[in-house]
Amino acid sequence: METSYLTEGIGWHAEYVALVHEDEKKLDLSAWVSINNQSGTDYEHEKKVNVKLEFVNSEKNGLGLPIPAGTVRVYKSDVDQSQVFLGEDRIDHTPKDEEAVLKYTVLYRW
Repeated sequence: METSYLTEGIGWHAEYVALVHEDEKKLDLSAWVSINNQSGTDYEHEKKVNVKLEFVNSEKNGLGLPIPAGTVRVYKSDVDQSQVFLGEDRIDHTPKDEEAVLKYTVLYRW
């Protein structure tokens, strides 16, 4: 694949998550593209929304084990059951029954 731009300072990279089914005969592959705009130009018809997502690391919420510090990527199921990437944030080590907070920005285009 070859990509060209009408402006300089824009780049991208792809990232993937592969989920092997229990029978090891099928694989679900999720992908997203990150675009890095260093062109100095903002594009119209965009709206940024800051999101704060809080949850308790408890058995009641389907968790309940210590969560090591790391990057959390947030997805939403779309109408066709595909996963739409919303954003990501780093969390600190989160002990059982403690609250974790994710802060990220969602960019909407119309």
